[in-house]
Amino acid sequence: MHNTEVSCNMGTSTISIPSDLKIRLNALRIHQRETYADIIVRLISFAEDAEPLSETEIAQLEEAVDDMKAGRLMSAKDLRSELGL
Repeated sequence: MHNTEVSCNMGTSTISIPSDLKIRLNALRIHQRETYADIIVRLISFAEDAEPLSETEIAQLEEAVDDMKAGRLMSAKDLRSELGL
């Protein structure tokens, strides 16, 4: 595996990446002239959570995990039956 240098035209920095990663980045291009910086910014925007969980949501998830660990579960079939569906 060979490393390839990728430069940003903004004059910020140069990074060294494996050649196979460069091939993968090229495959992600939306158009021929899209820069590596553009591709990376797009990928980061997918990974970032614009609306992180609130403290209440985190507490509710923790409570649900505790319920599952304690065996307080209901099958989908039983739930449909209880709801009359």
